[in-house]
Amino acid sequence: MGALEKFIEKTINLVEGALSLLLLLMVLNVSFDVIMRYFFHNSSVAMQEMEWHFFAIIILVGMGVSLKAEAHVRVDFLFERFSDRAKAVINIFGTFFFLLPLALLITAGSFTFVHDSWLIGE
Repeated sequence: MGALEKFIEKTINLVEGALSLLLLLMVLNVSFDVIMRYFFHNSSVAMQEMEWHFFAIIILVGMGVSLKAEAHVRVDFLFERFSDRAKAVINIFGTFFFLLPLALLITAGSFTFVHDSWLIGE
């Protein structure tokens, strides 16, 4: 199990680095778009679309990275006072009753859109 755990850890570290680079690219993209729009009165729809794609990747992949690093948002001033066992129970409860149902709902709701996009070659 140690080799698999190390592999997963290295993969997550690579993903973290890629997300950092993607965030920098998104900041540059938004900055360029703002400068073009307000100083040169010119805007690109493609650049704005790229912003949304960058944002979606950063948020969706970044959620997994933040969950692994225990860096997600919660009520830390209460959580930090609990025992390790209570923290584990809260994390397990939160995952099974909030995170997994939401993930299943999003997955089930996206099948039609993915199928339609596939059919038209999008």
